[in-house]
Amino acid sequence: FARPGQVYALAPLRDSEIVGYVQKFRHKFKTADGPAQFMQSVRGSGKTGADRTIDLLRAPLVLAMAVGLYAHRPLRIPNTIAKLYQAMVEEMLERHGFKLEAPEDSLLSYRMNDKYRFLRRFALQAVKKSGVFGDFTKPDLVAYSTGLAPSLEAVDDPAGLVEEIVKHSNLLTSQEHSDLYFFAHQSIQE
Repeated sequence: FARPGQVYALAPLRDSEIVGYVQKFRHKFKTADGPAQFMQSVRGSGKTGADRTIDLLRAPLVLAMAVGLYAHRPLRIPNTIAKLYQAMVEEMLERHGFKLEAPEDSLLSYRMNDKYRFLRRFALQAVKKSGVFGDFTKPDLVAYSTGLAPSLEAVDDPAGLVEEIVKHSNLLTSQEHSDLYFFAHQSIQE
């Protein structure tokens, strides 16, 4: 039990723990050598200093995100947290698009770039307006998307854009018994 004034910190994962975690989820990779490719990519990118990707994966949440995002697509793993977060948000905005599996079954009508740009600008405007990264209403979202729609690539129904983001991305969450919404992954959105 913690005593007043005591501080606890999560110890960074060791290389062997990272490899063990990746092996534990080998079933998520498309190929048998997927875990090895993942580790090779991690070790091969950002070989020096603060850009060492392996060092970013020493935090369990970041490791879990990287494995989740890149198990199906053995691309080069980003060497910064910002790039990894951006990739995660983009992936979530493309959920239910079935781009690789069956694009004809897509449930999405709007481009990922438009949804991403809208969320970035809305978040910035909301913080500038209130001074905090807090709650907002669906009418706030729709009003902002209506004003922004002419500068987006292909948004003919701003309310539809908002509805698609809410329904399919899991990036915006409504509060129980309230008409307020918030960013579900606030640290990533910030």
